[in-house]
Amino acid sequence: MRRVKAWFEFYATSPTYTDALMQVASHAALLERMQGGDRVLEIGAGTGSLSGFLSGRSRVTVVEPDLQVGRIALTNPLMQTNRVALVRGDGMHLPFRADSFDVVYSQGLLEHFADDAVRRFVGEGLRVAPLVLASVPSKWYPHLGRLIRPALRGDERLLSDNAWRTMIEPAAGTCDTIYYSDVKLATLASRTLAWPTHILITARRPP
Repeated sequence: MRRVKAWFEFYATSPTYTDALMQVASHAALLERMQGGDRVLEIGAGTGSLSGFLSGRSRVTVVEPDLQVGRIALTNPLMQTNRVALVRGDGMHLPFRADSFDVVYSQGLLEHFADDAVRRFVGEGLRVAPLVLASVPSKWYPHLGRLIRPALRGDERLLSDNAWRTMIEPAAGTCDTIYYSDVKLATLASRTLAWPTHILITARRPP
């Protein structure tokens, strides 16, 4: 596993194959919600691991304001580049027609923005797709740094699931939130004690 001290280091190079698989496994709860979606839009390129995994079965478009970050993501070892399109753009002003996608998702993005901006992200996502999914770190997200994993901290807002739901509901028809974990504290008698490090947000259009 790569050891990094800051987020800019984390996104500066493509992950190894092992790291990419670990990132996919960490966010299985998010990826599972996208089963059946053929037209997928990711807001923010990140490392490319999640879109790389999805490109095995879906057509993926990635919107990223920094094309250098996007190009690094496209070198992810999981990426099937013939099924992924990189578009320079802003998640609050998407350059797509209404209903262009089946699902819009982001991972590790919304926690960097204020409430009004988050609602604009969600509202714009629901314009181009009936379903918006977002993964954000929870208020129990660890600050372990180089000790165990790149669980880095920057300007993220670490909120409860209820706070996220209350924030987003005005921009959506329905909004559900659940905790999920990529940190396992212990396994005893075939039962795993997990630490709720992330929140999965599911927003849908009004009926």
